Amino acid sequence: MNEQITVIARFQAKSETVDKIIEIASELVRQTRIEAGCLNYDFHQDLADPTLFFMHENWTDEKSLAAHFETPHLKAALALLPELLVVPVEIRRLKSVGPKA
Repeated sequence: MNEQITVIARFQAKSETVDKIIEIASELVRQTRIEAGCLNYDFHQDLADPTLFFMHENWTDEKSLAAHFETPHLKAALALLPELLVVPVEIRRLKSVGPKA
């Protein structure tokens, strides 16, 4: 059975690269939301620490997520990030285990 996949990506910008991160991630969101299997792809900035960002994603299945990782726009964004971040991106893949809303 294909099961929905949730992804949470956490990344922390260097203080001088916050605006560049917002620019790159905003374009990534725009392009990713039209991909097959993308249920949502949302970009968040921490209220207490403006250098801390999260991407919250839901995908219909593993196949759709795998295809996302092969897209030129994601590969291009990931290639730019290392010099802009304090530490590498942390990516967590999750499945829902609680009652459905």
